[in-house]
Amino acid sequence: YSGATVMILGQVELYLDRIELSVIAYHEDSGQIIDDYVPTVREWEQLYGGRPLQHVGDPAGLSKNINTGEGPIDALAKHGVFCDAPHWLHHDAKEGIRLVRVGLRGASGMAKGLPIHIRINPLADRLMDCLEQTHYPVDRNGERKPGAEMPADNEFTHGSDAFRYLVHYVVRTMLTTLTPDDDEEVRGVFLGGVLRMDF
Repeated sequence: YSGATVMILGQVELYLDRIELSVIAYHEDSGQIIDDYVPTVREWEQLYGGRPLQHVGDPAGLSKNINTGEGPIDALAKHGVFCDAPHWLHHDAKEGIRLVRVGLRGASGMAKGLPIHIRINPLADRLMDCLEQTHYPVDRNGERKPGAEMPADNEFTHGSDAFRYLVHYVVRTMLTTLTPDDDEEVRGVFLGGVLRMDF
């Protein structure tokens, strides 16, 4: 496999009254085999003292090569990089888009009963470009096409899709697995990478 791949390092702090998602790093490349992305994962782990990260992957990575019987997520697992890739990341795309909008607006929206706030490292300028350039299909007058529920597929959707997966995964999964601690404001920290692979 050597298609286009996006990786995002995100840190999430879950407080009693809000979710704070910080994008720490962003990596996008193509023409590389999956093994070539593992050093980036290891570098990111060193930012946290070598602590293993939790990973969520594009469900498309579960597909298997007809010749090898192996897919991108299988290849990563051989290096000890294990990805959770729930199919609802694709099936509930509209909810993922809503959560991204909520987070980028700050406290003006709610997710699972909590406000979600998103901060993006200025060094992740490619991700900012992807988010700014992602849009729904439009007609010749520049109006959104009737019935268009997913953004137009272009060079920027890899980054915006990966970001959507991260936000959606955190809200839907982390909040149901972490238990609030009455003695601490911070409920937990999520460290992870997101892979969005183009097939």
